Amino acid sequence: MRISTLGLCTAAVLFLNLSLKAQDFSQYEKLKDPQISQKPHQKMLVVEAKGDPNAVAKAAFTELFSIFFKLPGAKMAAPRARWLADLAGPKENWVGFYALPLPEPVTSLPAGTEGAKIEEWEYGEVAEILHIGSYSDETSTIERLQSFITAQGYVIAGPHEEEYLKGPGMVSDPSQYWTIIRYKVVKKAIRHSLDDLAGPPFFNSKSDICILDSTPPCVFGEVSASLGNFSGYLGHGKRQFPCCSPAGPGTRFPYDPS
Repeated sequence: MRISTLGLCTAAVLFLNLSLKAQDFSQYEKLKDPQISQKPHQKMLVVEAKGDPNAVAKAAFTELFSIFFKLPGAKMAAPRARWLADLAGPKENWVGFYALPLPEPVTSLPAGTEGAKIEEWEYGEVAEILHIGSYSDETSTIERLQSFITAQGYVIAGPHEEEYLKGPGMVSDPSQYWTIIRYKVVKKAIRHSLDDLAGPPFFNSKSDICILDSTPPCVFGEVSASLGNFSGYLGHGKRQFPCCSPAGPGTRFPYDPS
């Protein structure tokens, strides 16, 4: 998937708190090369805005920060943004979610708060890369990350996300902006024919019980499993696999070579 450059205007990302300037950024150096890692879910304060980020991000972040600093225990962290639409399409159609991490004790917003909401952003396995440079020059970095995801046997399973480590208000030269580009990813499903899997250590026969622990798209007559995600053994040395039986999980999956 090719993504057009996000090109956030320099005024859009507001880094006004001195605590970010004092942050140790050496921990992010490893992301100069793309990485896949586990990331925990995060409670976020979110402002939604539709349109070209160059036109709407400044107002969205301004509203976000004004609400954030009214919350008890609010502690400055790098802001993030997500886009759910097809980013190869016109920017005026993009729906952006501009956000800041919230402390866990925050469960509600002050009475009368409008234009913001609390969400939990789901992560799990993520692919990330550090882009050093202006927002308008992100395209090659994004493409590098997407190529890495494919090469590692993963597919993108979530929205395009950015985390703004260094930006306007911290450095004056856009070529020194630091932005993490991130995607939630999952392992690509692989398919095996029953001929491949019949017999130990997988199935003891060509008619066996399948355990459905996911619902990947597949065709009847095949067993679909996620690479590296075998869920253990059943009795008699049988492996558990998601299966494509239309009868559902836990049913016999007849093998018919014809």
